[in-house]
This record gives sequence, C-alpha cells and structure tokens, in this order.
Amino acid sequence: MPNWCNNTVTFLGNDADIIKVVDAFRLIATVSYGEGQQIVKDGGDSGYMFDIYAGDKDQELDYVNFQTKWAPVAAQLVKIANLFNVDFEYEYEELSNAVYGMYVYKNKNLTDHYLTDDEIELVIPKDEDETSWSYNGEEYEVREEALELILEKKING
Repeated sequence: MPNWCNNTVTFLGNDADIIKVVDAFRLIATVSYGEGQQIVKDGGDSGYMFDIYAGDKDQELDYVNFQTKWAPVAAQLVKIANLFNVDFEYEYEELSNAVYGMYVYKNKNLTDHYLTDDEIELVIPKDEDETSWSYNGEEYEVREEALELILEKKING
C-alpha cells in the first residue's frame, strides 16, 4: 500500500491558457484507467495521479489538487505546462518519508526547493497525540504551517 503524496499545482500565465490546462485536468479527473489517471508516461515514471480536484466548470481556479504514490510527478507537469504554455508552482508533501517542498517552473526552468530530513525534524510534536507542534519557540496547530515557514525562509534566503 503506498504512502500518498499530497500535491497542489498552481498554474501561472495568461488567463486563457490557465483555464485550458485546468479544464484539461477536469476532464482527466472523469476518466479512470483502473490504476488512477495516467497523465503522462515518462520513461519508468508512471505519472499516475489520483483524486484529482480541479473544481467545477463554473469555478475559475488556477490550481489543481491530486494525490500520487510516494513522490511528486514534476516531470509530467513540465510536459503538461509546455503543452499549454504555462508556468507553475507545485507544492508536495509526504511526511512519513520526509518529502516536503515546492517545484517552481518558470521560463522552461524547473527548480526544486525541498526540506531535508534535518529541516523537517526541526518541527517537533508538543504532545504524544501530535495535536500541536513547536518550531523556533512558536506553537502551531498544524505541522505543515511550520514547515511552510521553513521552506519560505530557505527559498527567500
């Protein structure tokens, strides 16, 4: 059974191209191939996405949420972005395997900003039930809030 990687990709570019790519994900979300939605096969990388959410047709969204097995699927998203002439910011997290970060694809250049195991371990549970977390003397109800701060500091210097 896989560990599920949570993914959110926000598309950047002109509005018409963003609408087209989000509409494409809406269509893909309606088709299942038994294993999930296989977006783009890239060598040995499957590119399967599960539980795709791109909103309803009447919603003007610029993002898509989906699940993948164990890891992000950035290579597939680059191919999709190139097809629709858009850039993206792609947040991913699968914390049981210490996977947390964000890809930025801009002007045909892909950059992966991620947290190391040591950086993830800076956020510690305040209790056994992990109902609150501590980082840098501050308390957080959600672990990902603190991890996002660490990642933003890492990206912005």
